[in-house]
Amino acid sequence: MIHSLGRRRLLGLGVLSALPAALTVSPVLLRADAHSLVDSVKDFAVEGGRHYTQGFAGSGAGYDVRNRGLARWWDAFRRLGGAEILGHPLSRPFAAGGFEYQLFRYGLLQWWVASSRLVPANVMEVIDEAGYTGWLLDARNVPRPVEDDGSQSYSDAVRIRIGWLENEAIRGAFHANLAPVNRLTWTLTDSLQRWGLPMSRPVRLGPFVAQRFQRGVLQHWIDDVPNLPESGSVTQVPVGELLRDVGVVPRRALVPVESAQAFLDATGRTIGSRLQAAVVARLAGEPGKWSVYAAPMGSPVPEIAVDVDVVVSAASLWKLVLLVESFRQRAVAGLDFRAQLEMTQDVVERVDPPASLAPGQRITIESALEKSMTISDNTTAVLLGDHLGYFNMARTLEELSLVETDVVTRHPLTTARETAMLLEVAVGARPANWERTMADVLAMRGLLLRETRNQRIPARLPVGTSVAHKTGDLVGVSNDAGVVYASTGPFTLVILAHSVPLPVRAANTAADIASMVMGAYDPQMMHGPAPVG
Repeated sequence: MIHSLGRRRLLGLGVLSALPAALTVSPVLLRADAHSLVDSVKDFAVEGGRHYTQGFAGSGAGYDVRNRGLARWWDAFRRLGGAEILGHPLSRPFAAGGFEYQLFRYGLLQWWVASSRLVPANVMEVIDEAGYTGWLLDARNVPRPVEDDGSQSYSDAVRIRIGWLENEAIRGAFHANLAPVNRLTWTLTDSLQRWGLPMSRPVRLGPFVAQRFQRGVLQHWIDDVPNLPESGSVTQVPVGELLRDVGVVPRRALVPVESAQAFLDATGRTIGSRLQAAVVARLAGEPGKWSVYAAPMGSPVPEIAVDVDVVVSAASLWKLVLLVESFRQRAVAGLDFRAQLEMTQDVVERVDPPASLAPGQRITIESALEKSMTISDNTTAVLLGDHLGYFNMARTLEELSLVETDVVTRHPLTTARETAMLLEVAVGARPANWERTMADVLAMRGLLLRETRNQRIPARLPVGTSVAHKTGDLVGVSNDAGVVYASTGPFTLVILAHSVPLPVRAANTAADIASMVMGAYDPQMMHGPAPVG
């Protein structure tokens, strides 16, 4: 960056709470300390998975979702959408009928022990087989299943039963991407994996129309009733609670785990602590100074935190601020992306030659943003930055509580933690400072997915892995910050290297770290040297 204004310093802003910092280390904790910590969070990492307290508010207890030997509950849970789609766990794993199961608020996972397959179970059929079909209708307004659809094969059944989606609102909910921030695409296969096939046609039952599926129930609310969902909305029934309520789940599987003890048992043994040690070992002896941040996207607590609060050169990562500010101004001030910017001699003099535009040439804001983000073009970035206003960008950073990231200076500065936060604002995983729409998220994410400099984070990931990222380079600086869309869910990875003598070596090191993190978060897709906790 290339204008000269004074160094900005923001005062009086809260940085980060003490809790995330506490959870990134592995001290010897007293039991009272553990109780205090877990009372402040809804869920936290344990060895091989995560502990959830949702459903037991204030009770100090919850359930784990963990990989256990060949039964990779945690991997399967994340691959199927995690808590965002299946809800929090309602039981421990339990055995029944030659299978093992774990119950969630909106579904049931089934482990086929003989073949080591973990798949979503047809929870509504399980309830029927237990003899509660009539109870579902009478007590919970769930339609009875159609016994015979006349199909001759599974593909025939799909064709016939998809035709039963006669209610437009329920049909839209069935096909909708349930996690648009976390999932780049959603197909009929995803809908069938989530809901299974329709088991009934839509049926009017009281104030709503209900339709039963193998793995869920959708309700389209028709009437306005006080204290019930508004008319026109579509809600899903927590079918896991139905299965629990009918008494099919063994009582011992419903006994929760004490949260404080789970936290203490996991200290130093989580995937994050193992990854941290692996990354530190990889960086040992590597020239230069490194900052590394990694966490499941949107998590307030990094699982890798190597000098994440050290202020370093942002290089072209400042263009993430440019990206966010462009969409903010479009939303709140009517910025027209079709408007044209005229190149000036002043900009030519502030960018490294050769400038990509000559004085007098014009470019639309949309095209300037595309070039700035996808090929990291400095000329169009500075031209657009001048138009948006650097103090406007500084105000946006202040409103996002990013106190170290600085664009009002000749050489922009940032930290790994704040870069991760800004990146997650752009992809929709953190709150923005404007009323951001999903269209905004998709557009910003699309620009990051089209980054053309892929020699660092994406370089050694499995072919086809989508990475929404932004790089930044100067002499001695090699930065990359991205969201990696693994099959087990997206994770955020920021790697900032400065005082590095050899760019190629720095790129190889960053690629190694990315492959280690991928191997730990998504072992089915990538088997590398990373520990699998």
